[in-house]
Amino acid sequence: MQVHPAIAALRADPPLQRRATAEVEAALCLWDQHEHVSAVHGDLLRYAAGEDLTRLPMLASLMAELPVAQDYVESFTSAIIPALREQPLAEVPLRQSHSPGYSRLLLWQEAGVTLSLSTYEPVVSTIEPETAQFVDCERTELIVSGEASGWHFSVCDQGRVKADRKSWRQGDSIRCHARRESRQFLEVQRSVTLLQLIRTAKRPAPTLVYNLTDSALVQQSSGDKRASQQVMALGVLGALGNSAAIAPMIAFASDPSHDTTARWEAVRQVLALDARAGLNLLSELSSCQADPLAQPARSLHRDLLQRQPELAQANVEPA
Repeated sequence: MQVHPAIAALRADPPLQRRATAEVEAALCLWDQHEHVSAVHGDLLRYAAGEDLTRLPMLASLMAELPVAQDYVESFTSAIIPALREQPLAEVPLRQSHSPGYSRLLLWQEAGVTLSLSTYEPVVSTIEPETAQFVDCERTELIVSGEASGWHFSVCDQGRVKADRKSWRQGDSIRCHARRESRQFLEVQRSVTLLQLIRTAKRPAPTLVYNLTDSALVQQSSGDKRASQQVMALGVLGALGNSAAIAPMIAFASDPSHDTTARWEAVRQVLALDARAGLNLLSELSSCQADPLAQPARSLHRDLLQRQPELAQANVEPA
């Protein structure tokens, strides 16, 4: 494997690595101390504490007024680019994510609130969406540059999902209320750069996916990152097939303080490992009317006994 001499030199010189990192961190620190930048970040702290966006003048203007957003982005690039020119191999200490056609740089994060700089590369999609996804987070975006078109989805009071064709361009602000609105870019005519402000609930409600043709709910998944990790862990335990995992999973499923989606995954895994234990668990869950799993547990218990009558010997159907 060939290694560029500059990279080899950096790998061999820890003090040089620390100097490179320190220069970039110093540039970010100076940027954060700019008067308008620190004012925005102060508003972000209040927004993370639960304050309404309309009561935060600096943050509200950042997400609604193009000149303010451009000044904010320019102050960031003016600080970080010279530092990277001096230290081209330094790592910017900000979380980043990249996928084909999309990049995101996390500028600020605190207590469920993120402010990101995102870029969408030009793309044309010929596939019209069949579903719309609604997430438990407030999302406010301002297009700093570029042009795109797509769909704005909203859930009406009657539960019907409404789809409106939209076009967005430089200076447009996009606001999506939690679990009621979402948007989807289908065509990006010119590369879109946008500021993206997201506030996620402390305990997010499940993410919902609806069919656009009849507004039927077709998928529900946990909106809680921790719960998603628990679901994955439960799946691994089930795949291992170890009976020692049954008791802890029963205890997890029976605890109403855990996420509902993760608890139901524990039920599924217990049923797969031991049908008798799983049916007993369903009986217990269905007996507590206040438990959100009571009704689905009752329905599943009844369906299992109808499809496999031999399981009735393992458990008595709950009332």
